[in-house]
Amino acid sequence: MSVSATVTTPSAAFTPSATSVADGANVNFDGSASTTAATSITDYDWNFGDGTTLDSGTTATAAHTFTTPGPHTVSLTITDSNGDTNETSQVVTVAAAPLPTAAFSASATSVPEGTTVSFDGSASTSAGTITDYAWNFGDGTTLDAGTTATATHAFTTSGPHTVSLTVTNSYGATNVAARTVTVLAPFPGSTLAGTALSATSKGRVTLDVQCPVSAATSCQDTVDLYSATGTLPTTASAHHAKQSTRLGSAGFTITSGGTVVEHITLDSAGKALLKRKHFSARALISATDGASRTATTTAQVTVKLAAKSTHHTPLSAWRLAWL
Repeated sequence: MSVSATVTTPSAAFTPSATSVADGANVNFDGSASTTAATSITDYDWNFGDGTTLDSGTTATAAHTFTTPGPHTVSLTITDSNGDTNETSQVVTVAAAPLPTAAFSASATSVPEGTTVSFDGSASTSAGTITDYAWNFGDGTTLDAGTTATATHAFTTSGPHTVSLTVTNSYGATNVAARTVTVLAPFPGSTLAGTALSATSKGRVTLDVQCPVSAATSCQDTVDLYSATGTLPTTASAHHAKQSTRLGSAGFTITSGGTVVEHITLDSAGKALLKRKHFSARALISATDGASRTATTTAQVTVKLAAKSTHHTPLSAWRLAWL
């Protein structure tokens, strides 16, 4: 009489939360549908098909984040209390994560040293959501603004600075945008080429004014002459100052690096001083260049009445005229 034994093996089965996901996505797996005729399933062993494995013991569930695009064969091997095993597998396809597009605007791209510039990265776009805005201001300073799309920065060193914005989306993908902010050194202002000024008897004073080569495009200048004593106003436009007497004023534009001959017509106070033939004064030069940088310079000057030229016709010339 023969006795036959019935041999049963466990049956592995699992369900993924998704079979088609983007790069960086997390997928949950549930192997609780696995069965066995033995007392229990003693081990769930996962292989996610991307070089990563997980032995979850008697826990039937697992989770995995896929970071490599492509098809991945995920397998589950179960072992029951009799030591018997069974394996099943499914394919999870991982697509490359969609890239965000970084973009930002700046409140200014050419500014004087010390200026605070505002940046706005809200024009950046992405599938999913943008989870991080990271700024590099090109001068050794960085800012991770998190989910805030705007930032401000004060530039304290002159020169061109490449400002970049790196955005990260909910898939973990990144993109970078950059633009240049040029920071201009302090503006030295315009100066006089000489301090000895000549004036006509009608009070027309000649002066040479120089615009520095470092000026952006040109200098828009105002030159005021003030008396040698008293307190000067802080700018040439502050004519309400009572401490010092203004003697004359003129305004003009000079190309960057250029020198121009300009004239100031003395007012009544200046003409009164000119009766002495010469007098000391102070020149206040307020300049603004093409980058809206401003500077005020002063110079001690001497205004001198120009000698009248006399022309005498030689006697020999009269004689020749009769020949």
